[in-house]
Amino acid sequence: MTAVGIPANAKQLAALVKEGEGPALEFKRSTGELKEGMQTLCAFLNGSGGVVLFGARPEGAIEGRAVSDQTLRDVAHAADRFEPPAHVSIHHNVFSRWGDSGAPKSPARSWTTGRST
Repeated sequence: MTAVGIPANAKQLAALVKEGEGPALEFKRSTGELKEGMQTLCAFLNGSGGVVLFGARPEGAIEGRAVSDQTLRDVAHAADRFEPPAHVSIHHNVFSRWGDSGAPKSPARSWTTGRST
């Protein structure tokens, strides 16, 4: 199994999503699925690590979401509740909006990822 990296740009995000979900990568449509995302991160912590990507559908469609500071605090707070305490990195990336053709459009959309190591 290869390590899943945090996408640094829209091209890397598209490649990551194209790979699809797997043993170290799971997609959540929004932080409305925060509880399920944290359960997945917990499972990753008990294994070899992994990434939960908020803003993508399980079938691989990139949606993105508007992410407020409060949303980021909610994600961080949820990750801080792991017992025993765990190292979880939270990244908020803003990339160009993606059309059905896969070509970048505007305005920007956000993706939030959590990575367990």
